[in-house]
Amino acid sequence: HECLPKLQQNTKALVSYNTESVQLFYRFEYLNERIDRFDVNVDLNENPATGTTNPSALDEVYTNNRFYHHLNAAGKILNKYDYNISLSYQEQTKDLERYTYRIKNDLKENVEEGEYQSRSALFSRGTFSNIINTSTTALQVGYEITAEQGSGSALAIMIGPGSEEVTQNLNSYDFFVSSEIQLTDRFSLRPGVRTSFSNFFDTQFIGSLSAKQIVGEDWELRAILGSANRTPSYDELYTFFVDVNHDVQGNPALKPERGISTFLHIKKKSTLGEGTIRLKNKLSFNFLGLQDRIELIVVNQSPLAFQYSNIDRFTSAGVFSENEIYIGNFKGQIGASLQGVSKVLDSRTQRNDDFLFNLQINSNLSYTIPKYTSTFSLFYKHIGRQQQFVEKANEQG
Repeated sequence: HECLPKLQQNTKALVSYNTESVQLFYRFEYLNERIDRFDVNVDLNENPATGTTNPSALDEVYTNNRFYHHLNAAGKILNKYDYNISLSYQEQTKDLERYTYRIKNDLKENVEEGEYQSRSALFSRGTFSNIINTSTTALQVGYEITAEQGSGSALAIMIGPGSEEVTQNLNSYDFFVSSEIQLTDRFSLRPGVRTSFSNFFDTQFIGSLSAKQIVGEDWELRAILGSANRTPSYDELYTFFVDVNHDVQGNPALKPERGISTFLHIKKKSTLGEGTIRLKNKLSFNFLGLQDRIELIVVNQSPLAFQYSNIDRFTSAGVFSENEIYIGNFKGQIGASLQGVSKVLDSRTQRNDDFLFNLQINSNLSYTIPKYTSTFSLFYKHIGRQQQFVEKANEQG
């Protein structure tokens, strides 16, 4: 088979319960996947004495099982404080069965089977709003908890006796507070802080402050300043996806990202021709400066291999424009972005911090015929060239 035969079975269920004061639901999903890999090489096992053959092949069956549970509750406490709490658990296992298949006899021999990879994640998020709720101030507090665990053999092809299983854990516990302060009818502030604890990294502190100003009837200005600290994810730390076609690996030595981000948004709504033409225009500017940015880097070109690594310095600055026009049944949209990125992989040996620019354009035009409840649309998208780090060895290795 040029494409491996695959059979998937999906099961989903949802149960909900709603009253005026509480909304509950439980969601369940199950996926079972079976992939058969039939060996392209067949051993005829010829017997010259009898002039017969007993052909056999080394076949494999990959089986994946994934469970997903999600419980959510929302409502009010004391008819005053809003809450929304989610709890989910996911688990996935990958099993491999390898055997010698006697084709004429439809018989399996030398069967090896076992679990070569598993992954589980427990996640919970809760928000509690209206802790303070006045005409000028609103306060929200919340938490996020993630506990991930994975195990597997160093090589997916190793199962049974002699295979070495490795287990990894990554847990994080986040707590956040945000507030909205309406200083005037047209000017408001939204400060927020977040603290993140982890079993693997030092405590991270994250803060942000956004401000919104309404000018006249049609203009809106919004500015955001915040820290951009982030710890590596489980995939970035422990991914091991290596076979004859792929080589993508995580890096347990990764360091957390640290930096700041800023945004400025300008929005305007307009009408022309006594309301027959409506316009929406938005212009945005952004800046992101990071130390120890995490990226997937080419660490070997032949055969091609990728690994997550830290970049010493990462800086990006860009301008974005979004525009919409409505004329009767016509609607047109065009958006463009020009993003400049500067990367320094190792500041001790590399001083080139030039900005490399990328241009992207999105546009569409649509016409609606109400009589036939039909819309015809035309889309265009341009994606400019992007660069990626490639690690090479010099004469000194």
